[in-house]
Amino acid sequence: MVFAESALGSDTAIAHRSTCEPLPAPGSDTYLCEDSGTPVASMMSCLARKYFIVIVFCLCDVQGTDHYNTQMAIDSDGRLLAKYHKMHPYSPSERTKCIGDGHVTPVPDPAYFDTAFGVRFGMTLCYDIKFHTPAQALAVSNLGIHDIVFSTHWENEEGPPMGLSVALFQAWSRGTGANLLAANAGMGLMHTGSGIFSRGEALATSWRPGSPHDEVLLITRVPRLRATTPNYAGGRPGEPWGTEPLSRALPVWRLVEISPGQANTTETVQADPGFACTFTFSTKDGAGAANPELHVLVAVNGSWFGGGLPARACVMYRVPKSNLPGA
Repeated sequence: MVFAESALGSDTAIAHRSTCEPLPAPGSDTYLCEDSGTPVASMMSCLARKYFIVIVFCLCDVQGTDHYNTQMAIDSDGRLLAKYHKMHPYSPSERTKCIGDGHVTPVPDPAYFDTAFGVRFGMTLCYDIKFHTPAQALAVSNLGIHDIVFSTHWENEEGPPMGLSVALFQAWSRGTGANLLAANAGMGLMHTGSGIFSRGEALATSWRPGSPHDEVLLITRVPRLRATTPNYAGGRPGEPWGTEPLSRALPVWRLVEISPGQANTTETVQADPGFACTFTFSTKDGAGAANPELHVLVAVNGSWFGGGLPARACVMYRVPKSNLPGA
């Protein structure tokens, strides 16, 4: 069972530091049930043992003067299987220590765990999914990881980079050829959208933008994969956050019309002298082919929202002609 990122109050804001818990390192004898020093983690450990299920959830982990946005996995006997510190913070602060956020040495901190039912899960948190590390790197590694547990508090409206939750999660699963178990906050339009995906197929989803509190339990059968089947090509693995400085440069975009029957068409958008996005695509021809459609190609090597969110990304999305001025 996978919970959303903020489902249990995993707030790493300095003002809420008192809600953090000193979470221990995983080990063969790390049982948190009835541990008075970690009340929320203890409760979840006891529930996992009581109902004999594996539970994945998030808390704020405090270690000395630092605290971390943390995803945890508890085994069906209550044992702590794994603990993962978020690598790519959405809004880092000086004392919210996330690996690679510029406040600590950018060392990758991937984590995964094995279950009694024979599946090895990789772990990832919210904004992490926009980077090569950790989830994509785990899914295409030789570690035998074909399933990812993903806890998130996703931003839909005006969220970067123009990606609605369920659509983006499905695309990630298709791109890596992996299974993705995505649990979102379910709080109206801004934070709705959860799902279970296998190689891009949506096995179960929830999208309820009109519900202020969308508490849904998704249950489905997930195929066991023997290997991932990535369908993306080229590109370099994204470095952990903080290894290269990002400017406040705004995204560069280009509007292009894509017609039926185009074969291996290539478009390049240059963000700056050191970064460009190259898009190569083909479209169907003949019966059933769509009419020409407008798409926006975006390259960003600086920030979204005028410096509000550092980012490096290539984005392609369809624009209905009805959305254009004068349409």
